Amino acid sequence: MPLFQEEQGGLIMLGVWIGIAVIAALIVLAFIKANLRICHPNEILVFSGRKRKRKDGTVVGYRVIKGGRGLKIPIIESVTRLPLTTIPIDLELLGALTSGIIPINLQAMANVKIAGSEEEGLSNALERFLGRNITDISQIARENLEGSLRGVLATLTPEEANNNRLEFAEKVAQQARSDLKNLGLVLDTFKIKHISDNEGYLEAIGRKKNAEVRRDAKIVEANAEAEAMLVAAEAKKKGRVAEHEADVTIVEAENKLRVRRADLAAEAHRFEARANVAGEIARIEEEQKLEEQRVEMNKHKYEADVVVPARAEKDAMELKAMGKAANIIEDGKAMAEAV
Repeated sequence: MPLFQEEQGGLIMLGVWIGIAVIAALIVLAFIKANLRICHPNEILVFSGRKRKRKDGTVVGYRVIKGGRGLKIPIIESVTRLPLTTIPIDLELLGALTSGIIPINLQAMANVKIAGSEEEGLSNALERFLGRNITDISQIARENLEGSLRGVLATLTPEEANNNRLEFAEKVAQQARSDLKNLGLVLDTFKIKHISDNEGYLEAIGRKKNAEVRRDAKIVEANAEAEAMLVAAEAKKKGRVAEHEADVTIVEAENKLRVRRADLAAEAHRFEARANVAGEIARIEEEQKLEEQRVEMNKHKYEADVVVPARAEKDAMELKAMGKAANIIEDGKAMAEAV
């Protein structure tokens, strides 16, 4: 029995400790839920009340979270949200003076936002806008933009402001950015929407400009027509020259063809004449050979008919004379011996 009671007491203590742990966990979760702050991408959270040292060595009484989450220390810290969304601002100036002391009316628009980093001027924004609503911030930005706009406009003539709106807007933006950075604001865009005046000055300038444009257009058109006529005349001239050159080329080709034909005909005649001469020479040579053969034949015939018989007769007569002479010699020898 005492052992059972001891085991029962141990279970009770275990249950108590488990209950305490659960309660503690619930308290921690409730604490985290009550003090955890989630920072959205379009805002920053400023935890104020506790000093901290920044990277540059300065000590400030706040810490900033941009995106993510942070846990607030109860009683010691308070959390303020500072939106980073775009703040559109419409500007309208009536009777703003230009460099020619000519008043004009101007409408413009700008988009600004609170600086989201130290490079953009976050510390200045925290000092000036923490806890203030968007309307107050927009009014401060509008007043600074109007001042920059009037300052730049005073250096321009109405024509320059109206004709070079991009350059005009860029000058205003350059001047306004440094002023807004000192306030902790960033200028995203600035555009001139409309420029007018109550005296009709810009309208008169516009009519003059339109007249000049029409005049210049007519001059350009006349110059274009004159140039087109010159081009057409030049084209016709080139066409005639090309046609003449083509005719000359054709005539030259025909002349070359006639000369070539004449050369070929002359060459053919020369070949024909050479062939005729060669044939005549061959005929004459053949006749000469035949004549030589006839002479040779007549020579042989003459020798056979005349020379050979004459020679034979001569030889016979010589033999006969020699015979007679021999008889006479023998008779003389005989007579001599007889004596």
